[in-house]
Amino acid sequence: MTIRKGQDWGSPFAMPSDCMVATSDADAARSEPQAPFYVSNGDLHEALGKPRQPKAGEECQLLPIDAMQYVIQISEGKELSAFAISSITIGRWYRGAFFVLSNSGFHQSRHLLPRAHPNDGFLDLLSLRSSMPMRQRLLFKRKSRISAHLPHPDIRVERLDSFSFTRTKAHESLIIDGIEIGSWSSISVTVRPDYWHTVV
Repeated sequence: MTIRKGQDWGSPFAMPSDCMVATSDADAARSEPQAPFYVSNGDLHEALGKPRQPKAGEECQLLPIDAMQYVIQISEGKELSAFAISSITIGRWYRGAFFVLSNSGFHQSRHLLPRAHPNDGFLDLLSLRSSMPMRQRLLFKRKSRISAHLPHPDIRVERLDSFSFTRTKAHESLIIDGIEIGSWSSISVTVRPDYWHTVV
């Protein structure tokens, strides 16, 4: 069950001796849904407050984490379906339209989406308009380090149940949990609440 306002998140748990340790967001996204994991680096680690790794047998918290389930259309009519745990980005911040679809609220250690929570049952989207001047983009880059980039007329923030995008330009990159997808034509994303469980 996703987190609700005024309620505690997660439940008491004893750290298992064989708990998987994920060293990145992409690594965490490959973990089995039923198997608890600890993430030691990346944007989810940042969103959780950079917790230390509990020792085996130590009491800790077991936290449910939503997944972003995506389907990518790639070349020759093939498709790829998998799960993202932290962020999906389209384009580059320094030119054209730029989109950050986030589960954790963080992207490259920047708190881009302060309302996002990794267990709220929503996709949070930040987008930069294609017409945004370079000077404003540089300001966005600097201010986002301290989450001071909002509000801004060229920056839009939304909370969504689903998201889809069709590639229209060759330079529109697609990066999922830090891993760039080489060949793609479109992507659709939905939320899978409580898909994973992490320990803190």
